[in-house]
Amino acid sequence: MDYSKILDDLIFIYQGYNKVYRKSTQPFIQANIQKHFPNYQFHHDDIIVRESLLEHTGSLPIIAVHLHPFMDQGVDLGKSLTMLAFHDIGELYVGDELTFTKSIDESKKEIEAALSLIHPSQHKIYLEMSQQQTNEAKFSKSLDKLAPDFLELLTDKDVVAKRLSEQANWKIVEVNAKVQEKKRPYMLWSKFLTGFHDYLFERRRQLWQE
Repeated sequence: MDYSKILDDLIFIYQGYNKVYRKSTQPFIQANIQKHFPNYQFHHDDIIVRESLLEHTGSLPIIAVHLHPFMDQGVDLGKSLTMLAFHDIGELYVGDELTFTKSIDESKKEIEAALSLIHPSQHKIYLEMSQQQTNEAKFSKSLDKLAPDFLELLTDKDVVAKRLSEQANWKIVEVNAKVQEKKRPYMLWSKFLTGFHDYLFERRRQLWQE
């Protein structure tokens, strides 16, 4: 057993998750920075206020465990948590791309990168997740899509609207509708997730006074 390689690989992966930054603003970090540095001029592309892949991946089990008891479809939570643990690992090599603009070719490259990073014994479950043929795979995908919408509920509406308007080339007034339209298909397999996601956007529209 090569413990040195196992440990070094884990260090590489852990550091890699922390080096990849997503498009989303991390609202708690943004608030702390602006509290301690009042003169800071915020911009959503600044690395210091963006959500890291480490934070995104780490937040998903919290959401999964909280929502799982309400599911109307049978889901093996442990299996889904395994999927969520490495669902974005390919981004360590290919980087993050906005879900609304990611191409099929970029998705394929991410899968290839992921398979090179995870143990061969885990390839089957990773491919199961990618192919979306089981409830566990659908649950993990739904939560991956839902998590940013939830985070944006906790983020200043002007920050979210301006960021998505620039990144996806949308008009600010259509941001909420566009995001919900793109994400809702991933919820439709479950009555609970469809209703929960719809209500999340109802709350967003209330906060945004739309």
